[in-house]
Amino acid sequence: MSRTCTSLLTTVLLASALVLASGHAAFAKVLTGHARLATRVHVNVLRARTSGDPASNRQLSAASNQACSADQLGGACQQAVLADINAARASEGIAPMILPGNYSSLTTPQQLLVVANLERIGRGLIPAQGLSGSLNLIATVAALADVDPHPSNIAGDAVSANWAGGTPSPLLADFMWMYDDGPGSMNLDCTYNNTSGCWGHRHDTLFPFDAPLVMGAAYAPSTQDGPSLAELFVGGDTAAVIGGVDAVLAPTWATISQDLQFALSATSLVLSHGAGSGQLQISASARGMTVSAQVTSGSWQVSPSSCTLAPGQSCALTVTGPSGSKGALTLIGPGGVETVPLASQAPTSLHMSLAGSLVRGHLTASGGSALAGQLITLYKRVSGRTSVVSRARTGGGGGVSFHVSPHAGAAYGLSFAGSTTLTPASTAPVQGHASRRKHHR
Repeated sequence: MSRTCTSLLTTVLLASALVLASGHAAFAKVLTGHARLATRVHVNVLRARTSGDPASNRQLSAASNQACSADQLGGACQQAVLADINAARASEGIAPMILPGNYSSLTTPQQLLVVANLERIGRGLIPAQGLSGSLNLIATVAALADVDPHPSNIAGDAVSANWAGGTPSPLLADFMWMYDDGPGSMNLDCTYNNTSGCWGHRHDTLFPFDAPLVMGAAYAPSTQDGPSLAELFVGGDTAAVIGGVDAVLAPTWATISQDLQFALSATSLVLSHGAGSGQLQISASARGMTVSAQVTSGSWQVSPSSCTLAPGQSCALTVTGPSGSKGALTLIGPGGVETVPLASQAPTSLHMSLAGSLVRGHLTASGGSALAGQLITLYKRVSGRTSVVSRARTGGGGGVSFHVSPHAGAAYGLSFAGSTTLTPASTAPVQGHASRRKHHR
């Protein structure tokens, strides 16, 4: 069994020095053991797991530390921690975790089910069919006592369990269990002298259980260690059938997963520097789905026009568009519709001349057509330092002019920042010369 102690107050008081020294967040002090396997039939404890342990621990980002210090259940904290989880998953080559649209309306035990299943399915493991009332009761007793669930008897062939105290957030608990549980973490059962307890929570979550797999989960909002979360997994559970003692409750995973949407690698696509095509990745986090893709604006093309994805699988869409144009791509999946703005940048050229105190510029697109109404920046470079002198927009013929007071040692140049349909452009700095005044006697 695994034990996670994440009492915020206890951690801050007793482990503040460790936090400062290691950079770990003050949300969790993790005490981890091994998955406990209770066997009714033969189970090969040493069978290979489909996902190995990470090479090293990950830490919560500064964004998560800041947001979660204010409110661990707030939207900012949840989004930041989910981003940290997905960064960790990406480092393992796992598709992003996409929460169902109704995640925030689910109960905390149901959220524990969702997060655990998304971690399992992303690695090719079977999901838990749902939460069992009898197993929920065992988890509740454990959560109230700040201990791991410890069933005295199970109807399956293997069981494991996790506990977390001091956080009400299943996402925060998941990050600690899955990605910050190895050597060098605050997992007190994982030391450099004894690594036998390292990654114990991760092993509990990702054990290759036999089907049917069911879960029990519970949340106690106020215990000796603060908020308390508990979960247990029972694999090969023969009592999970309808009418059985471990029958799953509604909503089952089959129902919850219907709300899962696909993930996109980007919310917009810009083909930069005149590129003719680009790619957009679509991922299915935890359910099989077919996603169709169609151009709904502009003279663009997309291939393929649909992707049929297995859970955890990704598909690359190739999008092609004419230079200097905009468009829109609409993606339709079982969880909803999403529109991706498209743009292709046309190459630009910027020319400059400096004559006396007059700087002239001319901005054109590929083919030499003038670009009007574009903002041009005049900069000055003196002794290696660059500063902005002025800005102005091009006229109808693509031209722009500035008046300067040149002096020895100053060089002037122009730059164009570009736009969604135009590439950036700039000129090399040109040395200015101080004007000579004629003195009359």
